[in-house]
Amino acid sequence: MEGFVKVSEFLSHEINHDALQDIIEQLKRTPAGLDSTLKWTLPCDVAYHHAGLTFDGRDIIEGGFRQGHICILVATSTLSSGVNLPARRVIIRTIMLNRKVIDPLCYQQMAGRAGRKGVDTEGWFWLDLLVFVGLENC
Repeated sequence: MEGFVKVSEFLSHEINHDALQDIIEQLKRTPAGLDSTLKWTLPCDVAYHHAGLTFDGRDIIEGGFRQGHICILVATSTLSSGVNLPARRVIIRTIMLNRKVIDPLCYQQMAGRAGRKGVDTEGWFWLDLLVFVGLENC
């Protein structure tokens, strides 16, 4: 089925444990220290990015992703503005942000991270929408 990633594609990815340990050590040296969740996810090549992280923490995570040491980056809409982090795959879980539909520019910025010209040879974008239709008189 087109658009889906085979598990074997991720399993064949060789994890650079030394680089990830360096990222963990950098995060430990920040004023906020190493987040307890990142302590467990980074060794598995997974991190997250959101506005609640300190500037230093976001910068370290962005660098690890940009250099290819972090394979999967889970993020909030913070990635839609001011951060240049191209990715091969972008998945948007919902079109809602703070109980409102995200504006088209934010949507375009998030989707535009996938398959950036000059950085990657391909990219795809997935919008995961569940539409609930209310039924009258149910």
